[in-house]
Amino acid sequence: SACPSQPAKTASFHIAGATGSITNGSPGSYTFSVAMPENATSTKSAFVELTGVYETTASSITIAVQHNSEPTKTYALPGTASGTIRSYFKIVHRVAAVNYPASNTLTITPASSTVFITSAKITVTYAYTP
Repeated sequence: SACPSQPAKTASFHIAGATGSITNGSPGSYTFSVAMPENATSTKSAFVELTGVYETTASSITIAVQHNSEPTKTYALPGTASGTIRSYFKIVHRVAAVNYPASNTLTITPASSTVFITSAKITVTYAYTP
């Protein structure tokens, strides 16, 4: 079979400043850049990985994630039937397109409760012309 015309690479970038507490009234909005070392890149796949912790007394909690002007996707996290739950979460959010070298914006909005983001990174698999 024929070899692919363009090789592919995967690169990860931490989204600086995307840590700390966020609430519905004060969502997190983080601007970041992606710097590819090769020219003529073409994104094959990309996703944002968010990790953090939350505390709730509700039966569930939701977090809305948006990258640039793409549609917002809402993720449901488990809650509790009674009392208080404290839990760790990891969300893997698929991204349709990445701007490079231009800036990107990641917006994270919990529906209620306070959410503590501990890490955010974007991973991009791309093809390039050697």
